[in-house]
Amino acid sequence: MKNIIIILLCIFSLAIVLNKKNTNNIEVVITVPNLTEKDLSYNLKNEFQKYSDISYIDGSSASNTIVLQVRENDFNQKQVETLLNKWGYDVAIFDFNNLSASLDVE
Repeated sequence: MKNIIIILLCIFSLAIVLNKKNTNNIEVVITVPNLTEKDLSYNLKNEFQKYSDISYIDGSSASNTIVLQVRENDFNQKQVETLLNKWGYDVAIFDFNNLSASLDVE
């Protein structure tokens, strides 16, 4: 009986660790100097929603930024640059923030 409990605890712990690794744990803040509210609201959000590795999309034309929450291993920066170039935007800065590290502190 004791061995069964130990095995179940190990399986449960492994499931938690594997599930945590699959979470969306990177926030990408993209600075785009010529970002407009119209393109942000209508075009870019719709384009970004087509990608399964992006789980959150928001942005601000006031700060000229787009914020994405992505899975670290699946994010393709070149793909995002290509998408933004399609709409006539040049990316100034990509800033990456590890969300799982900040969540572990809390």
